[in-house]
Amino acid sequence: MLESTQKGSLDITRWQDWFLNCLLRAIEGAQEILSAVLNKARFWERFAQEPLNERQI
Repeated sequence: MLESTQKGSLDITRWQDWFLNCLLRAIEGAQEILSAVLNKARFWERFAQEPLNERQI
């Protein structure tokens, strides 16, 4: 996309749109990962004092 912008009219609108969409996907992916990590941390915090057997762990 950047190459086609450089060889065209130098209007960077399409490139900015492409770049911001890539950035949005990266942020959304990071949010999903962080959400899963925080859910696991909350789970283990909640059951930190509970005796769990090997299978439950």
